[in-house]
Amino acid sequence: MTQPLARFVHISDTHLLRPGQGLNYGDIPPEYAHFARQVLALPYDSAAALRALVAAVNALPFRPDFTLHTGDVAAQVGVPQDYEAFQELLAGLPAPVIYTPGNHDDSAALQRFLLGQTPAQPYDHAHTINSVQLVCLDSSLPGAHAGRLSVAQVDWLKAQLAPGDDRPLLVALHHHPLPLGADWLDSLILDNSEALHIALKRAGDRPRAVLYGHIHAHTHAVRDGVLYTSAPSAWCEFRAWPGDAPPALLDGAAPGFNLVTVYPDRIAVLHHRLPLPFD
Repeated sequence: MTQPLARFVHISDTHLLRPGQGLNYGDIPPEYAHFARQVLALPYDSAAALRALVAAVNALPFRPDFTLHTGDVAAQVGVPQDYEAFQELLAGLPAPVIYTPGNHDDSAALQRFLLGQTPAQPYDHAHTINSVQLVCLDSSLPGAHAGRLSVAQVDWLKAQLAPGDDRPLLVALHHHPLPLGADWLDSLILDNSEALHIALKRAGDRPRAVLYGHIHAHTHAVRDGVLYTSAPSAWCEFRAWPGDAPPALLDGAAPGFNLVTVYPDRIAVLHHRLPLPFD
């Protein structure tokens, strides 16, 4: 049996709310206010969901190489205390956490409080883990819910794809690069995703997956042999049926995470939902 090169947990959209905080969706139209009320009416809060997630990861019969968090760590932009509270809750994870910022994150605060480093803008970074290359892209735009990669970021990505490199390649970002067909979510897409895809095609058969969050749903799509896969939210799931216009939660859907295993010749993604109810 082929041995895996790397095995990791992919989480996203924890949206940690501290007691007394509400949701701030910024430029979302007023008619979507019912959606915020629906989220806040859930029988559990995001902190309880995060505690359940940490317990589930610790109960795995192996130690993951790392945890990938593809953004929206917090629910409010620019509140440092959210990252401090999140760090306390996530301290029990058995492996290091690698982050990409989301549209609800303050990228500088995330880097400063979660990573203890001088912030870089944008927060793009690359890692080699057990001979697997992981490239993380900051697709967030200040004051916007949709995402974009600058020309400089796409050029930086291309520079990571050195000729002759045979490492399996993973690319992580927050925003979904391929449309879902759900109108309200596709208005919040990575709006220059074609540039990302063209860059990946230059890497031949190296790309194993593009990993993202943002849509609060577990999805798979394949384009030109490249797997695009999203992690579910670690708090609540969105309804993303084709043609959906108003935002809504997916009734009865528990939060969860993905377990990703990279082999020399393939990738496997196992979806895990957290058992409800929890405190």
